[in-house]
Amino acid sequence: MDYLSSPATERHFVGDLRNSIRLIFAALVSGYVIGAMSFPSGGFDALPSNAAFPMPAGYRFTGQYLKNTITICVDPLGGPDALLEVAYEAVGDWQRAVGELPLSVGGLCPGRGIRGGDGFNVLGWAQLQGYVVGTAQIRSRLGRITEADIFIDPASDYPPGCLRSVIEHEMGHVLGLGHQPGDTPSVMHRRLETCDVGLSSEDAAAVRFLYHH
Repeated sequence: MDYLSSPATERHFVGDLRNSIRLIFAALVSGYVIGAMSFPSGGFDALPSNAAFPMPAGYRFTGQYLKNTITICVDPLGGPDALLEVAYEAVGDWQRAVGELPLSVGGLCPGRGIRGGDGFNVLGWAQLQGYVVGTAQIRSRLGRITEADIFIDPASDYPPGCLRSVIEHEMGHVLGLGHQPGDTPSVMHRRLETCDVGLSSEDAAAVRFLYHH
């Protein structure tokens, strides 16, 4: 099964400085940033250094991070009822691995739906194309994330453990993590090869680097 953390037009900019600069400029102008775009490690030069929590070597980031708390509500309509419970478990995994984070799940918002640009942060069900099981869309303006929506495909045939991994993966994009190469132990791989994934020490180190816990 495939994760997808942006529309089908997603592109990865790894090591191409000109494309990275163009992406940053486009984000500032349009206010829209696709969550899966990956910058080379070193794309956070503006962050204050912290020797206690260095950038993990080779780990890929999206090029931004949360500067304000994002609270995601869960719209359970259109899919299995377990979505809220699994969302709490997924964000709890990130919090236990790293400590306090500017990301939380705020309960149910039934019927809210996912409508990009409405200022609400929603996790809900949506029919996705092909073998894609999840996607995250992130909006930002002047470096500040203003909205984060997560779509999960209700038609995908996976047990609850896989749903948890999918939500962890998409929350990782909201936190600023990109897709990782296959040789990096991570819940942030593009493809879901096994349901028993969980967060790796590399994932935890990457989020500690971003949020300096």
